[in-house]
Amino acid sequence: MGGNRKLKTFDRICPICNNRFTTHGPGKKKCLACEPPIKLEPKTEKYCVVCGKQFFTRFKKKGFCSYKCHRTRRNIDIGYMSAYKKEYFCEKYFFTCQSCNSLYFIDFLHVHHITPLYKGGENTEDNMTILCIQCHRKEHKLIAAHHNIDPKDLI
Repeated sequence: MGGNRKLKTFDRICPICNNRFTTHGPGKKKCLACEPPIKLEPKTEKYCVVCGKQFFTRFKKKGFCSYKCHRTRRNIDIGYMSAYKKEYFCEKYFFTCQSCNSLYFIDFLHVHHITPLYKGGENTEDNMTILCIQCHRKEHKLIAAHHNIDPKDLI
């Protein structure tokens, strides 16, 4: 099990320079000398939105210098609910899902942003409600389908 497996090789002749070359995949048609170089976007200077550190990136959307800053920002912005805050919202809505009106234990309820954070919603009491796990999942799938976004990015 897991022994050394030999990769299948393909002997080819380049149609441009007629040199013989070997490849490991059936899709490659030209040798390295005739293959056009990969064009990369130039790196642009940006500043991390969390720590303000200068960094360079090829990505247009990236605003964080590291994964640590990305997670820090996510924890601050989304404001993961402490047990006290979650209990407060559950008591406020009488442990009832605001979508299906079913009664649940606190472990089966999620705090949901009515206006999503990515659309400018805030972590205020007016913008939060309680949904059961199933309704919360359905809500995020509907939002994601409507805006062509991966549902994991919304949570």
